[in-house]
This record gives sequence, C-alpha cells and structure tokens, in this order.
Amino acid sequence: KVSDLARLSLQDPEYVAVHEAAASATPSTLQQHYIITPLPEKLDTLFSFIRSNLKSKTIVFMSSGKQVRFVYESLRHLQPGIPLLHLHGRQKQGGRLDITTRFANSKYAVLFSTDVAARGLDFPAVDWVIQLDCPEDADTYIHRVGRTARYERNGRAVLFLDPSEEEGMLKRLEQKKVPIERINVKAKKQQSVKDQLQNMCFKDPELKYLGQKAVISYVKYIHVQKDKEVFKVKDLALDAFAASLGLPGAPRIKFIKGEDS
Repeated sequence: KVSDLARLSLQDPEYVAVHEAAASATPSTLQQHYIITPLPEKLDTLFSFIRSNLKSKTIVFMSSGKQVRFVYESLRHLQPGIPLLHLHGRQKQGGRLDITTRFANSKYAVLFSTDVAARGLDFPAVDWVIQLDCPEDADTYIHRVGRTARYERNGRAVLFLDPSEEEGMLKRLEQKKVPIERINVKAKKQQSVKDQLQNMCFKDPELKYLGQKAVISYVKYIHVQKDKEVFKVKDLALDAFAASLGLPGAPRIKFIKGEDS
C-alpha cells in the first residue's frame, strides 16, 4: 500500500505509467515509485530517507565507485543510526566477499553499491532498493530492483530522477511495461546535510578529494550515455551539485575528446 511509505516522508502518490494488459516486467509484490529530486538535493533526500527507515535493509545504487566511496564516507561520519556498507568493483575480491556476507547476515543495514550488486548476488530480505542515479536504461533498472521482492516477498523501490530525466526515463520504463508511481518529498521533513559536509570537506582534504572525484565521475557517466533524451549533461546544475557535497565549487572536467565543462 502507498500508505506504507509514510516513513519515507513522502506524500501525494500520483499514478503515472499506462500499461497494456500484458504482464509487468517486474514482480507484482514489488511497489515501485519515483521522486523528482534536483541533483543538488539528492544527498539530502537520501540521508532523510535513511534516517526515516532505520529498521530496514536497503540497497542504494549509484553510477560509479567514486560516488559510492564519497557517499559512504560522508554519511558514515554523520552517523545516521544504522550500519552502512559499501561495494564497488575496485575492491579486492576478499573485501567484497566480506561486505556481501555482512550485508546478507544483517537484519538492518544500508549497502551503497555500483551495479556490481545488480546481478548475481542474492541478498535475503531486502526491503528497499533506492536508485540514487538514473540507470542507463530500463533493463538496468529492472536488474537493480530485482534485488528486492524475491521469492514472493514484498519489496519497495524508489528511483531518484532529476527533472531533466523524468520524461525520457518514464517513456523507457513504460516501453518495458514497468508500473511506477510518482510520489513527492515532504519538504518540511527533509534534513539538509550540506553545511555538515562543507565543514567536513574543509577539515578533511581526503574527503574533499573524494567529493571532487565523485562529481567528475558522475558528470562523465552522464556524458557518455547514449540516450540523450534522458541524459542531458548541459541541464545539470553542477555548481550547486558540488556545493551540496560540501565542495567550494565544481571541479574542471576534461572529457576524452578534449571538451571541457
């Protein structure tokens, strides 16, 4: 039921997708929602979600290992009140195995991950799948949300979309017969972590460096996507995004063809 989303601090469900009679591409036990979250507000919304769902088991998907590392290190310092873990492809195999085992055995935890966890890993009793970054296509979306609602269990998924991504991505999901509803964030329950991150980056050069790399990797991820109806790098508020991570400004970004941003 949509009422079960109360702890997510969301309101006003709005049915969006229109489907033919054919079966959905995702399990009927999976509730799927999306929220429109401007890029500079993503981390605030994510932190507020985590704080509102401390008795849950959640996977948060991101587009790059550098983002995973920054978000993990940042939120770990903020101590949201739930165990935090992170998983990405550059970790050694033994380290990844330890993390996946710990998450599998946890009753309540948050795992920040790249798509290394989207296929082949079977975690029991995952309550939520959060996609902090828009997936490159609908198939990737389906693989990610497939980490929850397994073995006829109920599961919930939330997709974060920048306003520039909404129309194109919803069209792609509709083409794949993915039923998804829009829900809105209650602004009064949103907790900002910007000032805390700014203070942390000022005091910790290594965290600041991770933040800069996170911005660069995110922008390059958007830049290389083929579906330009969804991914529009020029529409992104990069200075505000960098500020939301506690950085004094957006780092200079050089693309492969020598193009600067």
